[in-house]
Amino acid sequence: MYTAAQQIVAAGPSPYRQTVAMARLAVGTIAQAVSDGKLELHRREQRWLARLSKAIDRLPDDPKELRQQLDPSYQKLYLPEAYGL
Repeated sequence: MYTAAQQIVAAGPSPYRQTVAMARLAVGTIAQAVSDGKLELHRREQRWLARLSKAIDRLPDDPKELRQQLDPSYQKLYLPEAYGL
């Protein structure tokens, strides 16, 4: 918990950046547990963990940039004003 709190504080006041930091911490913690032999994952799950890690690494730093990337495909599925966007 302490590490998670540190990561949230280090990410700053942006909820987006805090979420990305927690995603990195979660994937990193699971990968470390697998590496240390504390957790066993089937190959399929290890591939998904690697995919998640790559996807997180590709997230832009700016939430507005992410929204610009997603809007063409997903804008019709939500009301931006309902989320203060």
